[in-house]
Amino acid sequence: MPSKSKQRGRRRGPYSPTGRKTSAYNAVRHGLTAMATLIPGESQQEYDAHVAAYIQQFQPANGVESDLLQTMAVARWRLRRIPGIEANMIANEIVANPDVYQEYSTEHQQTAWAFDRCSHALSLLTRYEATLNRTFERAWKQLQSLQSARFVAESEKLRNENAPARSSVEHRAESIPAAPLLGVVAPHASAKKAIPWPAPSNLVRTGG
Repeated sequence: MPSKSKQRGRRRGPYSPTGRKTSAYNAVRHGLTAMATLIPGESQQEYDAHVAAYIQQFQPANGVESDLLQTMAVARWRLRRIPGIEANMIANEIVANPDVYQEYSTEHQQTAWAFDRCSHALSLLTRYEATLNRTFERAWKQLQSLQSARFVAESEKLRNENAPARSSVEHRAESIPAAPLLGVVAPHASAKKAIPWPAPSNLVRTGG
């Protein structure tokens, strides 16, 4: 049978719990990056940094938490696209129809008229934004609930592991009632009350 030193030499990866935890986070990060769908003009490095920030913040511990984290990261990434999409929609409308907008002297007037002509598309974009916000918030609440329950379970387990075991002698000592003090008689409910001495003013004075 090979020695422990030889077995360690054949292993690949971190040994300590902290190192294994970090390695798991790396796997999650790479997995989320691989599932990402980027559109032209978006940076893979920026998306990687975006996902890494979410992993650093929430630190998923299992596959379920990783799935919820992915939903949050992707939803937020798509929400970032909306301002640019809105601006390009308006710009494309103005550029594609120069005859319509040449009568307006200022860019503000052109933009206002373009918003009116693009109202249907902008309405769809607004609904898309609301759906992404709901998706993000729902995943966030589910992740918080799971992580809170996991934290409570881990804290309870750690507290039980660190609690000192009570010996059988201590347990028997606690189960034996304490003996009464010697010479002290407990009062009885049926005991008669002592008759008080008369007050000095009520004493009969004798002659003299």
